[in-house]
Amino acid sequence: MFTIVKKTEQLPIGGITITIYGDAGTGKTTLANTARNPIVIDFDNGYHRAAYRQEFVPISSWRDIADHQAEFFAAIADYDTIVIDTVGAMLDYLQIYLVEQNPKLEKATMQMYGELKKNFQDFHRKLMAMGKDIVFIAHAKEKEENEQRIKRPLLVGSSYDLVVQKSDLVGYMTVLNGRTILDFDASETKIGKNCANLDPMPIGSLADVENFMDNLIQKVKASLQRQSEEQEESINKIKVILSELQTTGDIDSINAFVSKVKASRFTKVEKLQIWEHTKKHGESLGFVYNAKAAKFTNQSEEEAQ
Repeated sequence: MFTIVKKTEQLPIGGITITIYGDAGTGKTTLANTARNPIVIDFDNGYHRAAYRQEFVPISSWRDIADHQAEFFAAIADYDTIVIDTVGAMLDYLQIYLVEQNPKLEKATMQMYGELKKNFQDFHRKLMAMGKDIVFIAHAKEKEENEQRIKRPLLVGSSYDLVVQKSDLVGYMTVLNGRTILDFDASETKIGKNCANLDPMPIGSLADVENFMDNLIQKVKASLQRQSEEQEESINKIKVILSELQTTGDIDSINAFVSKVKASRFTKVEKLQIWEHTKKHGESLGFVYNAKAAKFTNQSEEEAQ
């Protein structure tokens, strides 16, 4: 059986995926440790350097997971947040494993990308199906684009797109004037993704950040829930006004409707959606919209002009 989710239905906010990248020593892993009930999957063999350490699983190759998938997912089932440290090392391990399984992939770039994408998405999908929040940790690197140096997550080749596409947020962690800042906004000098419109976030001392990532994740979920509710409200408002549009059958009533919408508090996007329906409705009645006069006119009037 298939379940059709109506456009007016609120979507439950399950797990979200956040990518945090930054230079070495900025405290990325330490920050991730402040998520709710986290387990760190250590691909980078550097977890011993992190402060505020939580429980972790050391991984030495992708085979550790591939050959023991049932045990792996059972072992992390009781944790709320899965921290991948680092996602770049994880994808490197995955790529090595894929070549071991099929040596021809080493020289078949497009086929390798397809297999990498398939396996990465499958891994991510299983975590999301478990309702987990996911924090990808990545090192930063500079890449020159159009003579501009841009900070971005250190991910080899096409794997960069895989991670960014699956992330709800991508934030750059850096130190400015002695203060550590986490910024999700994209700019001319750094990559970012900010679905919750978060302001740059200063990070204090270790004692101040005990629940930082947990609070951040809950804030993002609340923002996404509000957006869902606002979208539902917008859809209902448009539905009501369009039902009123259907009652207009002459040129005076449809022009009165146009004036009412223009004077209303609908957003620009909402007005555009309403206008698309209004124009089609007016044309179905045989009217022509005169942009200069900002009203519908009869076809005969347009031809006379």
